[in-house]
Amino acid sequence: MTLQTTSSGRVRQAALAVIFASLMLGFTDNLVVILSDSMGLFQFHVLRGLTILFLLIVQAAIMRVRLLPKNWGAVLFRGFCQTLAILMFFGALPITGAAVAGAGLFTAPIFVLIFSVLLFGESIGIYRVLAVLVGSIGVVMVLNLTGGAITIFAIMPILAGAYYATNNIATRRICAEETPQALLLVYTVMITSLSAIMATYLGSVELPADVSSDILYLVRGWEPVSWYDLTIVGINGIGAFAALLAMTWGYQQAETSYVSIYEYSYLIFAGFFGWLMWNDLLSLTSMAGIGLIIFAGAIITLRTAKAEE
Repeated sequence: MTLQTTSSGRVRQAALAVIFASLMLGFTDNLVVILSDSMGLFQFHVLRGLTILFLLIVQAAIMRVRLLPKNWGAVLFRGFCQTLAILMFFGALPITGAAVAGAGLFTAPIFVLIFSVLLFGESIGIYRVLAVLVGSIGVVMVLNLTGGAITIFAIMPILAGAYYATNNIATRRICAEETPQALLLVYTVMITSLSAIMATYLGSVELPADVSSDILYLVRGWEPVSWYDLTIVGINGIGAFAALLAMTWGYQQAETSYVSIYEYSYLIFAGFFGWLMWNDLLSLTSMAGIGLIIFAGAIITLRTAKAEE
């Protein structure tokens, strides 16, 4: 009875940590809309990355945790996949809104299942096959892929989900012995460095005079920033760092299969803050699609957990 109670308590604590992390990210991700008119995607990630790196180094020094990876090749591959996923997610976010971009990112469990079958020959049952179909329908509904011309901003969240799935697979299969701080360090250094290179290159390219504001966010180089912009970036970086710590702690307290389902609360928080801050109301079709994605992810998670028992 004591062991069972303790295990149940850990799951509750882990769930609260993941829900808190999702709440923080739902808020801070909506702040990016403020910055999209004054700085580009890559400059934002340089400033945000420097904030996270500072906090990470301070935390590692205080807690005396290992920052360097054991397997550099595996950690670099994982960091590269996560970098692409996050750049595509944030690239679409100011245009689609955090909830819609998040719906694309949270197709990751669907892609994990597909990649596991194609790359590792894992067998799946009818329930998970149906979950993939249901989740795919949800993606079509949320991103309005049948509502006319398909834009790059509709495709980017789906690609983000695919790369995030690869990141998750790498984390479990080849980076299991690494500390969370080492994984976060390599990813942050990678996305910050790549963003600095891209911002410098784009700053040297003369853009057409008629480039749209949506595309300008993706191709803008270095721009002067105000203290207000730096404050928003700082709040975003601090919130993201706190969320990553809470998320990591939560996943350390209980089995991944029991914890990951709570991460879908991000879609609810992102939609709520999008409405509260920007009066960005989701259509009934988008809300139904998000519901299908959450349902599909829950089925895949729970059936995978049962298969691993």
